[in-house]
Amino acid sequence: MTKTHLVLGLFFAAVLTVACSSGGSALVTLSISGTCGPLPVNLDNLPSLSLSGPCNLGPAGQYTLAADVEITDLGACGNTPVSIDADFAQGTTSEIASTFSGTAQIPCDGGVLDFSQPILLGGTFTYDGGTGIFADAVGSAFADGGVALSETTAPSTASLSLNGSLTY
Repeated sequence: MTKTHLVLGLFFAAVLTVACSSGGSALVTLSISGTCGPLPVNLDNLPSLSLSGPCNLGPAGQYTLAADVEITDLGACGNTPVSIDADFAQGTTSEIASTFSGTAQIPCDGGVLDFSQPILLGGTFTYDGGTGIFADAVGSAFADGGVALSETTAPSTASLSLNGSLTY
């Protein structure tokens, strides 16, 4: 009888050891292939633009984007550097931190700023950590899209297409 308890006790201890040591170590890599938008654009702090709204990133899932866009020279025609600090939230406890580096094409007509045309954006989001399941997230995605500034009471909007990968 004593031997049976000892054998069963060792068996359960071995199962518990395997179960505890095998969890949490496998990385997951997901393809990003999707869009964000339309995203409302807040123009209260020009030349900084604030974007927020839905993103469907294909296999990587559904997110809510919150981003601050810094356009280096919003008053100049042509290409100008742009940077974005953005968080992609999934639910209430998991968020991916990212930065974007690229260019904005400021629209002009005959050398005069023309915001009846969209500001075109292109560059790369780099994912580096976050919260919850994304605490160790890494990856990148090429992004392109635009910001349509409204000169009327209609809201200004932005949209982005993203293609890349995310590992966490």
